[in-house]
Amino acid sequence: MSTFLPRSAVAMAALPLTSLGFAFGAPYAHAQTQTEIDQHVKQSLVYISTEYSGQVYVPASATTDGQGFWSKVIKADFSCSGVIVDPAGYIATAGHCVDPNNAEVKQAILTQLYLNTGEDIDTATKDADNAFAEEWQIEGQQPGSPIDRSVEVIQPEGQGRVIDHFVTAQVVDFQKFDDGDNALIKVANQAALPALPVADKAPAPGTGLTSAGFPGDIGENMDPSRLQEPSFKDGSASSQQVTPSGAARTEISAAISGGMSGGPTVDNTTGQVVGLNDFTISGENQPFNFVTDAAALRAFLVKNSVQLVTPVAPAKPFPWLWVAIGSALTAVLLVVAAVLLVLRRRAKRRNQLPVDGGQSLQPAPQPAVAPAPPAVVSHNHDHAA
Repeated sequence: MSTFLPRSAVAMAALPLTSLGFAFGAPYAHAQTQTEIDQHVKQSLVYISTEYSGQVYVPASATTDGQGFWSKVIKADFSCSGVIVDPAGYIATAGHCVDPNNAEVKQAILTQLYLNTGEDIDTATKDADNAFAEEWQIEGQQPGSPIDRSVEVIQPEGQGRVIDHFVTAQVVDFQKFDDGDNALIKVANQAALPALPVADKAPAPGTGLTSAGFPGDIGENMDPSRLQEPSFKDGSASSQQVTPSGAARTEISAAISGGMSGGPTVDNTTGQVVGLNDFTISGENQPFNFVTDAAALRAFLVKNSVQLVTPVAPAKPFPWLWVAIGSALTAVLLVVAAVLLVLRRRAKRRNQLPVDGGQSLQPAPQPAVAPAPPAVVSHNHDHAA
C-alpha cells in the first residue's frame, strides 16, 4: 500500500485505500444475522478498475546523458470498491479512486516508468524514493492534457447481479481527499440495479457496522482468472472526527484495507450506508480506520441529482400481546353478558303467576261490592173522619 500524505506531526500516515495493480499481465429486511447482512450488501457492491495513462517528462538532471525527454505512454492500474446508490446506474465511491491528480497516481506512473520502460533514468534519482514526483511533469497522451483515465466496473457473482462483465463507467463528479473524498460514477444502458439507502447523519458511537469491499491484497494472491469475492468486516462506530481541512470523517473499528476504498460501511440495524471506506492511519499498534461522513455523502449525491432509495421500514412483530389482551377482554365481556342475561331471566320469573299444577294457587281476589243504598220506608197515616 502506497503512502499518501503525512497527516500528523508524529509522522503517522493516512493511507487512502486504493489498491495499485502494476500492469504486469436491495429491500433491506433488517436482517438479524451477519450472514444476512453480508448477502444483502453484496447485491449492491461493485468492483472498480481504474486505469491511468500518461507521458512523463524526464528532466535532464535525472538522465545519464544530461538530456531531458518525454517517455512513452505509461499505464498504472488501481482497484477500488463502490456501492450502487440509485437503480438508474449511479455508483458512489471514494474521490481519490478517480482523481487523476492524486499523488499516488503520479507516483504509480513513475514506478511503472522505472519497472517497465527501460528508459535511460539515473538510478541515483530512482533510489531517492520518488521524492521528486511533484517536480516531474506528467501529461496525458495529448500534449498539455491531464492524465488520461478509464473506469470500468463489474458486480460480484451472486443473487441480484446485473453487471456480469466489465463495463465502462462515466465519472460524474468527485471531491478531492481534503474536500470530503466522495465520488459519483454512472453506468448507462443497464437494467435497474439494486441500490442501498444512504443515511442522513453519522452513526452514534457504538453503532454496529459492516464494511464491505474488495481488498487488493486478496485479489493479488488469488486466482487471477476470476473476480475475487468481496470481504465483509464487522465492527462499530468509534468516534466523529474532523480533518485539518475541515472535512468530517467517522472513525470505525471494522478493519479495512487497500482496495476496499469507496466500498460502503453499513448500519447493521437500518441497512443504510453511513459512509464510504476512506483511509487508514498507520504507525500505531493497530490501524485507525475512517469512512467519509454520511451527511456530506448524502448532500454530494443529492447535489448531483441522484434519486436516493427510501429505507425499508423495520418489520413489525405480530402483536401477540394485543391479541391476548383483546381475547381476554372479549371473554370477560361475554361472561358479564351471560351473567346479566341469567339475572334478568330470574327477575322476570319472579314477576309472573305460577302455572305449575303442583303449586297451591292463591284464590283470586274478589272485586269489592258497593254497599246498597238505604231502604226508603213509607208511613201511611189514616185519619178518622
